[in-house]
Amino acid sequence: MRLGYHRLWSHGSYVASIPLKIFLAVIGAAALQGPIRWWACGHRAHHRFTDTSEDPYNIKKGFFHAHILWMLLKQPKRNRRVEISDLLKDPVVAWQARYYIPLAVGMGWLFPMAVAGLCWNDWSGGFLYGGILRMFVSHQGVFCINSVCHYIGDQPYDDKFSPRNIPHLLAMCTLGEGYHNYHHAFPADYRLGVHWYDLDATKWSIWLWGKLGLARNLKRCRQTEVDKASLRQMRKEL
Repeated sequence: MRLGYHRLWSHGSYVASIPLKIFLAVIGAAALQGPIRWWACGHRAHHRFTDTSEDPYNIKKGFFHAHILWMLLKQPKRNRRVEISDLLKDPVVAWQARYYIPLAVGMGWLFPMAVAGLCWNDWSGGFLYGGILRMFVSHQGVFCINSVCHYIGDQPYDDKFSPRNIPHLLAMCTLGEGYHNYHHAFPADYRLGVHWYDLDATKWSIWLWGKLGLARNLKRCRQTEVDKASLRQMRKEL
């Protein structure tokens, strides 16, 4: 999901081939977090209106609001505007929205149940652990990015807003999304862990796809700009 919904469709961090986009749309539906268009629209609003009333995951409304309550409770109508013309023109996004429910149920629950059932005759275990429990754990990882990464951690690149880096455990659990302060400072960069040693498996997957010809135009912020932001923050601390 972080490969497609987030870095490809929400931020346009790279250009994917049609086969890769279809693959990402299908496995993204397995996360059961809504169609691409809805998810990316909300995420773009989060970046544009961070820490304001127009931010759907506004951490200023409380930790649990940012974590999960924004999905469970009825929210007031907002006037936010975000640009989604690229999503409206994308045939893969339209196709996934049209068939989202069968894709989500099939890939999110039925597929893991079938794998466990056909391979080791554990249909109920496949549905419970591979479907329900996997969905719950993956949801908590994503929700922690909206809550924990706006609540505790370091701000090595920008302290104007709340996003923070929690680069170890959370980055490992979310395949690189724990570098949230860097991501808000340079949202178009396909890397969140900017250093080669950072725990950003998603970055390396995109890099590999680029080498294989499945992805192109991988966006990277200039290192001089990254260094300037880091030095600016260090001067503030001093």
